[in-house]
Amino acid sequence: MQKIFISYSRLDEKQAKQLYESLFKKGFYPWLDKISLLPGQIWDAEIKNEIKKSNFIILLLSQNSINKEGYFHKEIQLAIDTLQTIPQGKIFIIPARLDDCIVPESLQIFQWVDMFPNWNKGCRRIFESLNYQRGQEIISKPIEDLAPLPKDVAIIPPADTLPKNLAAFSGHWIGRWGDVLPSQLIVEEITERNALVIYSWGESSSGSFKEGWTRIQANVTSSGILKWGGTTDRGITKVKFRLDENNKVLLGIFERNQRVSKIVMRQK
Repeated sequence: MQKIFISYSRLDEKQAKQLYESLFKKGFYPWLDKISLLPGQIWDAEIKNEIKKSNFIILLLSQNSINKEGYFHKEIQLAIDTLQTIPQGKIFIIPARLDDCIVPESLQIFQWVDMFPNWNKGCRRIFESLNYQRGQEIISKPIEDLAPLPKDVAIIPPADTLPKNLAAFSGHWIGRWGDVLPSQLIVEEITERNALVIYSWGESSSGSFKEGWTRIQANVTSSGILKWGGTTDRGITKVKFRLDENNKVLLGIFERNQRVSKIVMRQK
């Protein structure tokens, strides 16, 4: 879950809510006091707590917020203080200018984004930063941590009569779609026509879905292709795997709505 704290001046509440909606639609979990605080909560304590827990802090800068005294300046300092606990090089504070204001000296070490004159372009730049950092985190973590498996995994050895190019599918394979999105594939049982497969995936760089797994009855072709697919509200999905010429590496292709992703998997 990518939690994003939005800090703003009360005079910029409209833009803050607009950014909240944009982030939410992209699958992130923004936090905005006007929306996220519950009646009865002590707002000062909750804001401090949320800043410490957040993955990112977006500071909406404007002539309203910079030139006016208020809690916004305290949130800037809280964000800078929290930055001291964040690994060096990690994107954490994102200053976003709503107008042609002067960025405070304490924030000038950060590359900022302008939300004017094109709001959508500014949002895209913010998404790029969030996705980039999430991608770095995904790459740095073990695949097994990001793509957990069910506890009842049972790999049945293939029959002796099964051709070697099909028997080699049996087992536990790991890899990353597009070199980023972690995935595991376990072929529990395989015959000349079908295979019982556990497919496990990790969280995407956009944070749009959580890790999970599914058991699938896949088809096996005479040419040595393991495949499955179907139609959902997101379109037609096709997944295909084949072994390399040495039966040591599993090569996969994922297709949906003319979008294609590839993966190289090796036995665990």
